[in-house]
Amino acid sequence: MGEDVVNVGQRPVSAAAVPAYPIMYDMDEPSNEPEAPEAPEAADDQASGVPEEGSSEEGSSDGGDAEAESSEAGATEAAGTDRVRAIQSVLVTLLLAAIVFVLIYTSFQNYQVEGTSMSPNVEDGQFIIVNKAAYRRFSFQPISDWFFFLDRDKDGYVEPFGEPQRGEVVVFKRDADPGRNFIKRVIGMPEETIEVCGQGNAASDLCRGAPPGSVFIDGVRLDEHYLPRLGNRGVPSTYIQPGHYFVFGDERVGSYDSRAWGMLPRGNIIGKAWFSYFPFDEVGIVTSHDPIP
Repeated sequence: MGEDVVNVGQRPVSAAAVPAYPIMYDMDEPSNEPEAPEAPEAADDQASGVPEEGSSEEGSSDGGDAEAESSEAGATEAAGTDRVRAIQSVLVTLLLAAIVFVLIYTSFQNYQVEGTSMSPNVEDGQFIIVNKAAYRRFSFQPISDWFFFLDRDKDGYVEPFGEPQRGEVVVFKRDADPGRNFIKRVIGMPEETIEVCGQGNAASDLCRGAPPGSVFIDGVRLDEHYLPRLGNRGVPSTYIQPGHYFVFGDERVGSYDSRAWGMLPRGNIIGKAWFSYFPFDEVGIVTSHDPIP
């Protein structure tokens, strides 16, 4: 009767031509003195300072080709660098996406409720998301020995996100039925004494004058105003062992829970029922009820 909860060139510089200056001669009156022989026009090309034909163009062309090759090499290198950066960016994005996926997959899981023992607060056919990281614990024996305050329960485990609390709805497995998952509400905490009035425990001193189905924790009656009815199954005074819990269904009349099969080990708890996403009129946080008055 318990609910099975399924499952991103340089600019070329041309050589400047050197201007040619013609040789100037004086134009005096003619003289009777014999004229001096004219100096031969030697190497006009060199005297004028005019560069040899084609030398300037060839030098400019060679420099431009070298600069063009340098520019192309620089562009190729820049393109290669951009390609490497793009590949690195894609790899980093994929790695982060994989990490996020693993964290989500290992921390949250969706289930469908089958059964009515948590009615009316969690209904048959309702789809919920379970936070499996809520009660996650780690065994760091040397660390917990050195930093004893991290091991709050003195059980050798560190619980960074806390332990199950009274009134929270949890999903768990039972040793007697490991192939199925169940959903109930935490009522009794470790190292508490629980007693339920009703059939099998009607003569208890605490139960005298109390309605059937009343729950007492360490002698204090719980105020369970969220229940439609209390039921009539009783539980004699029971000490809950360390690392164990008592879990009940909200529909106490038909729920098969700790009143019938006893304490739930801490290690059997899968996670906390956190969010309901279907049907749409039930969308919202799964409510925790603390029944202590």
